[in-house]
Amino acid sequence: VLAIWVSHPSAFILAGIGLILLVEKILKKAYFQIPWILGIGMMWGITFLTTYALSLRYLVANKKLNDYWQGHFMPLPPWDHLAWYKSVFTSLLPDIGPNSNQASLVAGYFVLILIGVVSLFLRSRKIAFLMISPFLMASIASAMQRYPLSGRFIHFLVPFVVLLLAEGLGRIYSSCASFNRKAALIVYGFLALIILWRPVTSASHNALTPPMGEDIKPVLAYIQEHMQEKDIIYVHKGSVVPFIYYASSYGLNTDNTIIADVSNKGTKGFISDVKNLKGKNRIWFIF
Repeated sequence: VLAIWVSHPSAFILAGIGLILLVEKILKKAYFQIPWILGIGMMWGITFLTTYALSLRYLVANKKLNDYWQGHFMPLPPWDHLAWYKSVFTSLLPDIGPNSNQASLVAGYFVLILIGVVSLFLRSRKIAFLMISPFLMASIASAMQRYPLSGRFIHFLVPFVVLLLAEGLGRIYSSCASFNRKAALIVYGFLALIILWRPVTSASHNALTPPMGEDIKPVLAYIQEHMQEKDIIYVHKGSVVPFIYYASSYGLNTDNTIIADVSNKGTKGFISDVKNLKGKNRIWFIF
């Protein structure tokens, strides 16, 4: 119940859990447990409907958001949109980097995940369905144009992918070990190295030299250090929001600061602002 309030995708996971438990009790003829499961499901449903009424319905009805994410809802039938499905699948995988072997790696991951799914079904159908259900529930919502499968919206599925990869690796090891344990260790270690190499090296590089992107703080620190008393600061419309957020921290929210009008389209507003600065002595332009 608490999870629904703090995580939208938890609804997909809980729906899968509830459905699987209900089917399990019916198949085992454990009818006395069904009311409990239905009761829990009702609590989840009421909580979800409450969050929907208070928050989610406004997001669903937002035309701008729907237009923005239009290309990220699941297209049907799948065989007519294979590139879309491949893109979503690739985004769930460990970092494979932009290299010539990408297609081979994607295919290898697909086979490994498939082995993991089959292995889970051989071990426990219940666990297998629990692992797969979040993908199915999210896909149904996406096909109904209610949930985009892209970017941060599918990060909640990554742990399931990692677990399926681990299951696939474990199955390969146990199968090979029945013939030769040393050979099994070599195969297992080689596959694990391929999976972990790129993510580990990428994470290490980012930890040592974090990507700064369009970080404005070094710019503001430089201006603070070198600015003279009567200097003018002109903030381009593309930098207005981060400048306003950080300006007070660097003492730059003064009367000598000119903030561009963000509503001005194209370059006309900028050209007009520059003309108005004619005759000033020193001007800092922040882009």
